[in-house]
Amino acid sequence: MSALNITLNIITLVYGAVLIFAAFKSNKVTEIFRLDTFFTPRPSQATRLINLPAGLFAIGYTIYSMVK
Repeated sequence: MSALNITLNIITLVYGAVLIFAAFKSNKVTEIFRLDTFFTPRPSQATRLINLPAGLFAIGYTIYSMVK
């Protein structure tokens, strides 16, 4: 695995963790990285849970690609 791949995998793991955290908590960092603000016309507390499966998918796929 090259240094670029390792760097991208680490960034994706961190972003997935931020997305999971954004599903439950509200602060400056999580508000910037929320996915539901991009895909829903009126983001609210109810749409925050969109970030949870996205974060789990990002982390899961990254771990899969690292192991493979």
